[in-house]
Amino acid sequence: DAPAKVGVAMTDIVTGTLAHGAILAALYDRAAHPEKAGQRVDLSLMESQLACLSTTAAGALNSTPGTPPPGRRGTAHESIAPYQAFKCKDGEYFVIGTGNDAQFRKLCEIIGKPELADDERFLTNGDRVNA
Repeated sequence: DAPAKVGVAMTDIVTGTLAHGAILAALYDRAAHPEKAGQRVDLSLMESQLACLSTTAAGALNSTPGTPPPGRRGTAHESIAPYQAFKCKDGEYFVIGTGNDAQFRKLCEIIGKPELADDERFLTNGDRVNA
């Protein structure tokens, strides 16, 4: 599979959003403490991107010592399944994201495979992630 990439400059957008919050906090502080000299707003593209990887980083940091680090997942989510892009017979892709077991059961009905919802391998989100 080809590597997946976000189509927009996500790191720049997130950093701008974090700047928005930091600027508002500085303005609030200035209004609450007019005698103070002010605040310095300092932003980092790298730190913003790391913040976006919070669940991935948590999984790596909370893993048992000596276990291999998490591998590449492409478009898949590390703790929700299915939540990724799938290739169709015609070569095109479609994305499915089910956030809980009830949504997975509904998905199985919609795609005409209701028996998958009762398959032992897929009963819970944890089962599906580990399948």
